[in-house]
Amino acid sequence: MAECGSVEACYRAAVSYARGEGTERDDKRAAKWYERAAKAGNAQAQLEYADVCRNGRGRDRDSNEAAHWYMRAAENGNTEAQVTVGDMCLAGWHRKKEPKRAAKWYSLAAEAGNTKAQYRLGICCRNGAGVKRDTERAIYWLRQAAELAEPEAAFALGEMYEHGEGVEKSTEKARWWYDMAGTPEAEKRLGELNG
Repeated sequence: MAECGSVEACYRAAVSYARGEGTERDDKRAAKWYERAAKAGNAQAQLEYADVCRNGRGRDRDSNEAAHWYMRAAENGNTEAQVTVGDMCLAGWHRKKEPKRAAKWYSLAAEAGNTKAQYRLGICCRNGAGVKRDTERAIYWLRQAAELAEPEAAFALGEMYEHGEGVEKSTEKARWWYDMAGTPEAEKRLGELNG
């Protein structure tokens, strides 16, 4: 840390180079400083460095290195990294598909308030992916995410009410959730319901 003074200073230097704030944008220097801050334990830098490795911004692409840093950030409590690790487990990125591990990571991030994790955990509960199928728990997590403006969660709730999936069928509630979602697909469903 001698060159930048502290972990936080290394992270700030990386962000400055990555965004071109106060200096010219330089992806190679950003990658260097993200790596230093990541190795020093900064969870946000670990997430950013994982993205750098995954996308090849300022260094060669390396999906193994990316997976390593996503895991380190997730283990250090970064909820965005926890969602990414959950996605990796569900998709089988670098391993076989591991829905139980995915649900574990989503659960950690969902409990911490991450709306993407709440949505994904709700879908896991709805479909029985990695956890026992539980529509009541699915609705709980989807509602948590939808009330914090996660459109995919609101859309999923609209579907559940439209089809009576674990809830009493209600066109009125389906319309309300589709309207909350506000996505093109939700607009299409609203049009079909209002037919």
